[in-house]
Amino acid sequence: MAGDWLKLYRKTRDSAVFENGSIWRLWGYLLMNANWERRQLADGTILEPGQLVRGYRRMAHDLKWGHSKTVRWMQRLVALGNITIRVRSGTLAQIVTICNWETYQGNDDGDRNATGNATGNATGNATGNEKKKRRKKEGKKKPPLSPEDQETAKWMFGLIQVLDSNAKEPNFDKWADTIRLMRERDNRPDSEIRAVFGWANSHIEFWRSIILSPDNLRKNFLKIKLQKEAPPYGRPAPPKSNPPPLDIIKPYPKPPQKQEPPQ
Repeated sequence: MAGDWLKLYRKTRDSAVFENGSIWRLWGYLLMNANWERRQLADGTILEPGQLVRGYRRMAHDLKWGHSKTVRWMQRLVALGNITIRVRSGTLAQIVTICNWETYQGNDDGDRNATGNATGNATGNATGNEKKKRRKKEGKKKPPLSPEDQETAKWMFGLIQVLDSNAKEPNFDKWADTIRLMRERDNRPDSEIRAVFGWANSHIEFWRSIILSPDNLRKNFLKIKLQKEAPPYGRPAPPKSNPPPLDIIKPYPKPPQKQEPPQ
């Protein structure tokens, strides 16, 4: 790898470092300041890739933290196994070693220069994304259509043609797939589907002009079924009460006649 970029792995999101904003910031600070190649200090100390020399005071200044907070989070990274700390003799600085640096940041056969990486990643990602999309699309392939569902779809269109001889021929595969969904997901047998559609197709008052496809039938299936199975004139009429006996029926009193004055 070059000294101006780092590898960042997606699985880092599942680590304890990612769960806390402060420790995540400190971890990024250490990664970006670690040596990416072997070098020797003025006093002869050799720093390997993944190591850096820093004092707590310098780190606190760079991160704009207090000294105690810096020490606390550094010790937390030690406890997590992300780093080790060794005091540099004769100084107040520490040699910080990032564990497994070679595993995650070391050179490998896939590393290229920055330009090569940019081009390669763009092409590789595009190719990888296309493969993922293709696999996803293949995984969502619809089950094969049955001849019975296709026959029901054509039967429905035949009834619609009786109403409108100029009706445009639909996509029968799509119609058959909707009929399949009604059977498999809605638990509607084919005989019931045909019966409800046939009733709606003959319903002059309303449904005939609405139910012109299996999609509309599926959306309104329960409403149509309940209306189909309802009594002819809505709710049944209340039972008639027996008429009262004739002997208790009193005649309606006649109004008094107006008497004419004598001549």
